[in-house]
Amino acid sequence: MKNKSAFLIFIGFASASALAQTRTENTPPQIDPPAVIQVRTIEPQTENGITYACGGVGSNEAAAMKQAASDYDLMVTFAASNGAYIADVNVDLADARGNSILKTTCGGPIMLVDFPEGGKYRVRAETGGRTLTRTAQVRDGGRAKTLAMSWPVNVVDMGLAPGLGAGQSSGASTGTSSGASGDSVR
Repeated sequence: MKNKSAFLIFIGFASASALAQTRTENTPPQIDPPAVIQVRTIEPQTENGITYACGGVGSNEAAAMKQAASDYDLMVTFAASNGAYIADVNVDLADARGNSILKTTCGGPIMLVDFPEGGKYRVRAETGGRTLTRTAQVRDGGRAKTLAMSWPVNVVDMGLAPGLGAGQSSGASTGTSSGASGDSVR
């Protein structure tokens, strides 16, 4: 029994010695750094009393925008009919009288809008030479209204359109671009 214990102790020391020889004192242990997920900060902008934010490029940023939507009156998503997000969309918002109250280019596929008061608003969005128009009825302090603006795939060149990644999916149903009340396509 003593010989077995001495043998096991010897094997233990020999193994430890062999391991120690394979590592020098100057070599730090190999530890993979944690993955860093970078999400750019989306700064809301205000124009004519309307606060808005555009973003949603990449899945992490899209998730952050969707989470922030509860602080806004309206969330608009821009996508092709196959679900691929579209960015760099020209947006024109108008009040119930048809007066343009905000014109901007949304650099991401999601636009969040906080209006100064509830009411009926027109959202006009253009990409690839095609314009979609929707109306949104928003309430003060109400739940965020969601609009999905979806262009036919043949309108948006899947290989060349800025911000459009083939295979990128919005994860949401986008519906069709015609036939719904208040919708029009040019």
